[in-house]
Amino acid sequence: MPTSKTRKKNARKQPKRYRMVTFAHELFEDDFTLPDISQMPGSVVVAINRGQLDVMYDWLRECGVDPDSVDAISTLDPEETQAFQKDWSDGNLADLPKSSD
Repeated sequence: MPTSKTRKKNARKQPKRYRMVTFAHELFEDDFTLPDISQMPGSVVVAINRGQLDVMYDWLRECGVDPDSVDAISTLDPEETQAFQKDWSDGNLADLPKSSD
């Protein structure tokens, strides 16, 4: 039986590239470098609003965030998470090497 290749409609031609920001948070000794929170996909925002933070952790892993950073973020309680997200949104663009595109 022949198999037909179906193409996902409206699929991205290239993977999404995220700006990275670096910031400190009072509860942790080291700085965090995470994708710019303003680029967070809507599906992740909706999940966070529903209290499904595991979706955010999965997204961070997909973006290549250091696993230790994701683990540290996962230890935060809801109040700490709000303060952390405030610092995250106020973060400075990371000084990362430019791609060769």
